[in-house]
Formats: sequence, structure tokens, C-alpha cells
Amino acid sequence: MFCCTANRIRSVFAERAALQLRLVPPWLGDIPVVSRGTHAWHGEPAWPEALEASRILGIDLGAHSSRALEPADLDNAWFLAMTGDHLVDWPGAWRRQLLGTLDGSGEIADPVGMPTEAFIPVFEQILSALLAWSRLPAPS
Repeated sequence: MFCCTANRIRSVFAERAALQLRLVPPWLGDIPVVSRGTHAWHGEPAWPEALEASRILGIDLGAHSSRALEPADLDNAWFLAMTGDHLVDWPGAWRRQLLGTLDGSGEIADPVGMPTEAFIPVFEQILSALLAWSRLPAPS
């Protein structure tokens, strides 16, 4: 499960990119790849600049509808957060870590309020972390 604040930019991009580019560890099996927001309103579309930047990178966020993180979502979830604040808010997952630690890039900043061009490096950071995630060996 990918998590950010509103589930309208970073986490939805991570979810859709992981699925569309098949950047998912093969041993993950039937665990669903989803996204949520710690402070999301249900039913909001992806941010307009996120839609445009993702289109430039070949990822479709078109039919996205935001979802708030619920405690039940954490059952058997690998919780991949964008910042440390998201980890502190929700401590109960099977495995928790910052997505950006998988490739050593660290926290993934929120580009909300910035122009479309500022979203692209954020999404590229997410893509790099997803590539590292997809290559992880199965946990023992």
C-alpha cells in the first residue's frame, strides 16, 4: 500500500506506475497494490498537475478516486509511505517504510501547489524507488 497525505498525487502515481509498468516484486502474490491518504477525502480525482505530469511520463491517473486510510487497510499491508509523518500516523502495518529508502533517495516531497514541471522530478523519484522495490528479494 502506497500512502501520502491526500491520495491525489504521490501515492496514486506510485500505485498506477507500479501496476502499469509492472514494478511490483513478483513474490508479492495476491497482495493488492493500492494507495491511500492519511488525510484524504473520499472520491476526489488526481490533482490536475499530477494528471498532466503523469501523462508526460506515460502513466494514466485518469479514473482515480481518492481514498482515506482506515485502520483495517493495514492488515497484512506493506505500508510504503512518502514521508516520515505518514509512518508516525499509522504504526500498525505488517511492514512499514519510506518508499524512498528503497533506492536511497529519502523522503518524497509533496509538490502540491507547484507547476506541472515540479511534479516530474517527484514522479521520477517515485519511479526509481519502485524499480528498487520490484527487485527486492522475498522476505524470509
